[in-house]
Amino acid sequence: MEPPRGSQTRIALYARVSTEEQHEGNTIESQIAELEKFAERNQWDIQGRYIDEGWSGAVLARPELDRLRDDAGRGLFDVVLVNDVDRLARDVAHLGVIKRDLEKKQVRLVFRKLPLSSDPMSNLMINILGSFAEFERELIADRTRRGMRHKAEVRKQYVGCTAPYGYKYIKKDLSGGVGRLEINPDEANVVKEMFNWVAEEGLSIQKVADRLTRLRIPTRKGGARWQGCSVYKILRNETYAGVWAYSKAETCEPEKPRNASPYRKKRTSRRAKA
Repeated sequence: MEPPRGSQTRIALYARVSTEEQHEGNTIESQIAELEKFAERNQWDIQGRYIDEGWSGAVLARPELDRLRDDAGRGLFDVVLVNDVDRLARDVAHLGVIKRDLEKKQVRLVFRKLPLSSDPMSNLMINILGSFAEFERELIADRTRRGMRHKAEVRKQYVGCTAPYGYKYIKKDLSGGVGRLEINPDEANVVKEMFNWVAEEGLSIQKVADRLTRLRIPTRKGGARWQGCSVYKILRNETYAGVWAYSKAETCEPEKPRNASPYRKKRTSRRAKA
């Protein structure tokens, strides 16, 4: 059964784009424009726009998606219009949760790029496309991991673009050169002093931080006060010995999260792999 045409059909627009997709030039504005044109052709009355910008489709807890589901329960609209299946979710289980939740609230889920139908064949197509979206996400992640590991193990190149204190990262140029680390002389002298204070004077990490603050040596970001955690990361960093690696640690949920909000775009703690 297709949603009826005409202004009596109240719809909500949902759009999402991840941070990686933003870097590739995909924008929320283009999605919204396509949805608005589609709604206009069907003479639907747009009741609201729900936009999750910078959120991965693998995450179910998104602020605007949750607001959309809450408003669906209040009966604010009859149809949710989304550009494509992967805009709503890149996880088949999440897709099923969202779809069933909206249907339970008597709200139709419509994808602009799919036929306006709710027959078994259309439902099958949604599930197939959801599986493809999940497969594509896993495939991209696997290719990225393999590429980064090859860069570190075989090509012996620095992985990442954030240079440790004492270095600066030189981006790859258009002529084909690769990104590399270069020594920052001013910061490098500070690093040498830090190691000397620990090795020769036996200073603790906190005392090193206090001395740096007292000597008015600015941090990487220009701050006046050094923290013990920053000093610890420098003294434990193997890069100063000419060693770097990829995938020695894995992301995980923090045991004691600082932010109690349910909306976290990614896990914020790391631990060594077993």
